[in-house]
Amino acid sequence: MFIGSKIQATINGTYLIKHEKFLVEKSCVFIQRFDIGDNMSAYHVTNHPHRLFLTFDSTVTKCNEEVGSLYGLTLADFDVLRNNGVLPDSVIDLIGYVYTYFDMYDYKTQAGKIKKKMNLQVRDLESRSIFVTLWESYAEQLNTFMVNKREDDTAVIILQFGKYTFSGGRAYVSSCFQGSNLFINDNIEELISFRSSLTGNEGHQSISTRRLVSSELPCSLENDFLTNSVFNTIADVNKKAEVKSVVVTGTIISFMPGVDWYYNACKTCNKKVKTVYVSDPVDASDKVEPKQMIKCPNDACNKRSVSTIPRLYVDS
Repeated sequence: MFIGSKIQATINGTYLIKHEKFLVEKSCVFIQRFDIGDNMSAYHVTNHPHRLFLTFDSTVTKCNEEVGSLYGLTLADFDVLRNNGVLPDSVIDLIGYVYTYFDMYDYKTQAGKIKKKMNLQVRDLESRSIFVTLWESYAEQLNTFMVNKREDDTAVIILQFGKYTFSGGRAYVSSCFQGSNLFINDNIEELISFRSSLTGNEGHQSISTRRLVSSELPCSLENDFLTNSVFNTIADVNKKAEVKSVVVTGTIISFMPGVDWYYNACKTCNKKVKTVYVSDPVDASDKVEPKQMIKCPNDACNKRSVSTIPRLYVDS
């Protein structure tokens, strides 16, 4: 294993009494006689496929000489995130400055629980944006900083162990239960370097932070279409003399035979998928059986099972 690699570790409460005095955050320890298994937990804080299990026979001893990075950061590239180049629900580390943010508010979950939530937009040194959601203590931590900071101060953050998702053509990162770390203008090397580059970037248009109100929440495509569009009937279109774009409402009577009117799209990236057939051997004989597979043009989507949804063709 290379220095800087991460693996999730678990210790049963029965054995915690024996080992807990050595398990201090940011301390360096030797761990011996542990078990390794597949990481089947729904709660992931690393992308490693395996998990380390401490047992009663395990030994944990303090290492006087620190090895590797104190924080073990692996900062993600915004271009990779924005182009869906990471598997969904992957755990990533993100650095950037807070460009816009909304006030923290109480969010009611489907289970009826009330949780603190804060939405913000984080930018990198190239002004590329990622949408970030902070929950509970992480939302409270940033909210406290934003309320008390100087007006001319810029919040530069690192969200470590954030959960990545890609939906509707946008990349999102959120804090992950209690497994994430949030650093705000802390005195650590990566943040100091970022702030220095941000300040010295003369071509940067602005590094100010905007506080948004609920009325400025970005409208969904559906709401924007239904609220801000002017609808026309076919009769209205026939009366128009000038060339312009219109939204037409009407009832579908039939479809032209022999012309495709819909396509199967990848649920993740909305691109048209293809059905391909591969030949798998049935047994040790030469007999093979064709197997149908769905393939997306986006290679990142093909790294997991591709789910599809029918979408309409629209003439432009």
